[in-house]
Amino acid sequence: MATAYWYMGSADASITEFNKALSYEPNKPNALFNLGVVKWQGKMDVSGAVAAWQKLLDTNPNFENKDKVQELIAQAQKHSGVTPASKAKPLSN
Repeated sequence: MATAYWYMGSADASITEFNKALSYEPNKPNALFNLGVVKWQGKMDVSGAVAAWQKLLDTNPNFENKDKVQELIAQAQKHSGVTPASKAKPLSN
């Protein structure tokens, strides 16, 4: 549902749905990845995006798209001037 809201142009509803999913499964990789995408692209919330992606990397160290996540973190930080707290397009749910 969260991805559908995103494609319909409702970032707020999408974030709400991703947060609901994460309340049941807090380390779900695709939800964390997509939450970061929506926060960055839909809300310009770089800090929130980086936090979601960093949690993804911290809780899923063998995530298959780890390199992509690290690249997104670096891009977000570069474009916003945010400095990394640590290291650092929607996937299907």
